[in-house]
Amino acid sequence: VDNDFTKYFPMCKEDEPTVPVTESAAKSIENENIDINNDTEGNGIADVDLAMQEGYSTATDDVRNLGFGAGMGLPNIKTYSDRLKIDTEVDVGTTLTIEIDFD
Repeated sequence: VDNDFTKYFPMCKEDEPTVPVTESAAKSIENENIDINNDTEGNGIADVDLAMQEGYSTATDDVRNLGFGAGMGLPNIKTYSDRLKIDTEVDVGTTLTIEIDFD
């Protein structure tokens, strides 16, 4: 396995093999739910409806060969959360607001 994540995820720093998250990413646990806000800087999502389809992915073959890019990330978040809001702007980034109720 090639550990040079920057080859597959150019938005990542060499010593940071994760999708970069801005300082405004946060989570809070209240008595009744969990709120998760995740801001990313990058390409944004050009077509949210298409991105929400199971199996749709913009991942390269190299990334898929590593076991990523199955196109299930956003659909799974939607399935297992009570509310999902996606704010995105192409060439700027995306903010996911995820809420999970305890009931």
